[in-house]
Amino acid sequence: MGIDVGSANARANDLRGCANDLRSAKSNLSQYKAVFGNDWQATEAGYFASAVGGVENRMNQAISELESIAGDIVSTANAIKQEEEERARREAEERARREEQERREAEERAAKEKAAATVAKSVVQSVTRSISKGTGRRR
Repeated sequence: MGIDVGSANARANDLRGCANDLRSAKSNLSQYKAVFGNDWQATEAGYFASAVGGVENRMNQAISELESIAGDIVSTANAIKQEEEERARREAEERARREEQERREAEERAAKEKAAATVAKSVVQSVTRSISKGTGRRR
């Protein structure tokens, strides 16, 4: 059973969709951080902004990893499909070569059998003539 490239592409697209959802969530988080930083002037606002910045960095890493994995899935599926097609092509060529060899061998056997039948027929005719001549002399 071969690889289903369409299914692999669908899974890769699912991962890209997750990356886009994460991108959207990060964008919303960035907006909240900006609003929070503008509206709140306390010392804690800096700590909050720093923590959110760390989360944004981790989200960027996750987005990059999801997109990388999606790309790897697609390229791996295509490589496997290509290998399967190449293997199938080689097997078909080998099968055709074996069938051609078997056809040639069958033709050679048929030719030998025909030659043997011709020789046998000739021998039978020769023996029959000899017997007929011998039978004619005895009379």
